[in-house]
Amino acid sequence: MNADPQRESTPDDRRSQAARQVLLDRLVEGDLLRDEYCRLLAQLEAEPSGWRECALAFLESQAWREDCSPAASAASVKEESSWLDPALFDAPSALESKTSDTPGTKVPTASGADRPQPAAREPGAWLINTMVVAASVLLAFGLGVSVTRLSTSPADNPQVAVERPAPRLRDRPASNDGGRQDPAPTAVTAAPVQSMPRYADGTKPRGDLTLVVDGGQQVNLPVYDLKDIDQQWLREPPRAIAEEDQQILERFGYRVLRDQRLTPVRLPDGSYVLVPVEGVQIVPAAGNGFQ
Repeated sequence: MNADPQRESTPDDRRSQAARQVLLDRLVEGDLLRDEYCRLLAQLEAEPSGWRECALAFLESQAWREDCSPAASAASVKEESSWLDPALFDAPSALESKTSDTPGTKVPTASGADRPQPAAREPGAWLINTMVVAASVLLAFGLGVSVTRLSTSPADNPQVAVERPAPRLRDRPASNDGGRQDPAPTAVTAAPVQSMPRYADGTKPRGDLTLVVDGGQQVNLPVYDLKDIDQQWLREPPRAIAEEDQQILERFGYRVLRDQRLTPVRLPDGSYVLVPVEGVQIVPAAGNGFQ
């Protein structure tokens, strides 16, 4: 008579499982220290069902956020046809207009984004948040990442390391007022997420698109006329995940699948604003036990 292959769990097994669940919860929240993170990855790799438990923890957290957030319920992504549907932005209540500080300038704003974005974390914490097995996330350019801006003088802003170029404006011909030309940008600096980039070459944005992310944080994205944006930037927009960060994931055996597109957002006046959005999918190497 064959023995039952499923042995009864011992108190030690239950304590170990409870401790790992706590680590998984902290992994989802991005609160693990580096040594705890590495130790948890080793445990997940050693257990046949480890990666499945990891994926379920992320999916459970995502379900809680979507169920408890009215904004998330109103802007859920339809994955059966396309992971971005322009109809999501057609609700008139999601958009409103306000007047900027400059007289005569209309500033389009929005009270919701395509999906609530994670609050900004310390550098490197994105690796923990994106270690979702075969789970898609939406990363709008400029949300939770360093956003560059062009400056006419290094003294305008503190110099910092920049990984992503901002949209380039087309070169403008010399004006007739004494041969004066628009100043050329000479330095690249980074602006905080709360104050999105402004260009110092004389070109003013048409307005601002205000996105509301997790915790009620508002992020203002400058809106420029399409004719003022370098077409090369539209063909090769900046990456939501830096190339060196992608290489780190690939060294761990993961594949990074990226899908970039311009998402139309309809404004109350019937016009549209194109918002660059990137879909990122983190896929484990074959044999990790999750499908």
